[in-house]
Amino acid sequence: MNKKMKYMKGRVGNLYLLSLIIAILVPYSTAHATVFTQVLSATLQNSCHVSVIGIKVCYQSQITAWNESGDNLPNPCYGDKDCVIFPNIRSVGNTSYVDNNAFMTIGDYATIGDVRKAYTAKVSLPFTYSTLSDQLPTGMECAALLYGDGKWTSLNGGTYNITGAVTVFPTSLCAAPPPPVGACKISGDITIDYGSVSADSLSGRHATGTASIVCDQDTLVNFRVFSQEQSNIVKLRDDNSISAKLTIDGQNTADVGKDINLTAGVPQAVTIDSEAIVTGTPDAGPFEGVAIAVLNLP
Repeated sequence: MNKKMKYMKGRVGNLYLLSLIIAILVPYSTAHATVFTQVLSATLQNSCHVSVIGIKVCYQSQITAWNESGDNLPNPCYGDKDCVIFPNIRSVGNTSYVDNNAFMTIGDYATIGDVRKAYTAKVSLPFTYSTLSDQLPTGMECAALLYGDGKWTSLNGGTYNITGAVTVFPTSLCAAPPPPVGACKISGDITIDYGSVSADSLSGRHATGTASIVCDQDTLVNFRVFSQEQSNIVKLRDDNSISAKLTIDGQNTADVGKDINLTAGVPQAVTIDSEAIVTGTPDAGPFEGVAIAVLNLP
């Protein structure tokens, strides 16, 4: 379940703190990740009512966010007129054909930033899509933004047939799905409000927000909160004069995460604490940052 959170609020003159984008993810590779995906559900065929012969699992996935930190990297498809980008589940059946509304030819774009701007203008994030699989999960599946070469086909009124190797697009997180019929979600309005504070009392000040995690089967999860730099320190000003240290239920390793044993259907509350860190005397005015909360499934 994805939730875009309100800004955490505080005031030194006019100072605003931090927003959280909540996504249920299992990192396939987090190095330089800027495209964040999640699997909303994985459902067996007899529950998702698909009439297509041979389908065993229905996935619903989502591109949650795509930030700018990888914009200067080169587009691996630059100059390849047959190369397209598209969201899908990697390593499952029926990935050869791409829905018309989900893919985009990207050979004309030199950088990942050029691709990001064009693609997010086309689909508008968060973007939810469905995938049908003719095989049960093997443990190798993950949802990501993919790319590959292909050609047009007349199948189903016109789709794009991926004929080359399918690869995870650089900077895309590849998120593993939960077991079929299994699903977890994060709920709660995680708004961290610092209230009205003066510049000399901001440093070390704490404010908290609470979320609730629930799964539909007994499972062990790992809940993490981290910055775009994969740290538990979130930069709130470009000049580094204000930042925030995040903890989960008092643990300092918020970016590593907290393991939580969940009982099916029983919500578990978690508290995210934000401690303000001030360097020098910050100017009055707005400031903000972004953190990602991740629920790792086994």
